[in-house]
Amino acid sequence: MLTTINHNIEEKITLSGIIPLIDNDNLETSKALCEATINSGCNIIEFGIRHEESLKHCEILFNFVKKRSPEILFGAGSISDVSNAKKVINIGVDFVIGPGLDRGVAKECQESNTFYIPGCATVNEILKAREMGFELIKIFPVKLLGGTKFLKAIKAPLPWLKAIPAGGIKANLTDVIEWINLGARAVTLGSDLYKKDSGKINSVFEIEKTLKILLRKIAKIKKT
Repeated sequence: MLTTINHNIEEKITLSGIIPLIDNDNLETSKALCEATINSGCNIIEFGIRHEESLKHCEILFNFVKKRSPEILFGAGSISDVSNAKKVINIGVDFVIGPGLDRGVAKECQESNTFYIPGCATVNEILKAREMGFELIKIFPVKLLGGTKFLKAIKAPLPWLKAIPAGGIKANLTDVIEWINLGARAVTLGSDLYKKDSGKINSVFEIEKTLKILLRKIAKIKKT
């Protein structure tokens, strides 16, 4: 059963249709990416806890984003153990996302009333996540699992699934809208949104423009 706060978070993520994932070990670069995301009109930011200084940067970025735009939902991603879960919850993040379904992390989030999106790669894991009371479920790594064909196949026997595909999704209209039309509540966009194929960071202008186009189209689809 979702609390009012958690219901609002689910609704906000669903309306946005995009969870931008920032994964960078440079604080100033991460700040610039947060700024570009905010300027696009996107009100969701996931920061990946993947590097040595990620937890320290997470707290700084959380405060930076909330000072800039208090209404933005700022969450921590790649949380796969209780220790990191406790640390990001203490920072005050709005939500926690995991690459998998960890019972310890799940318990910590439930006890602190922190919105948790577990990662699942099989129908069995999805059923377990639902049994534990989680609404939005990250399907990861979706590209390696079969992409849109995989989601279409599992949505048939699991029509109630509130999926958030993640892993290898391209930040373009064709890919994103295909997922949304298949019933995905939102998609996670990471490396393709923020980096070029060469590995260099995309310009702030490119990021803002891409997100604005995607958000506008998703909003039109969800209104119909």
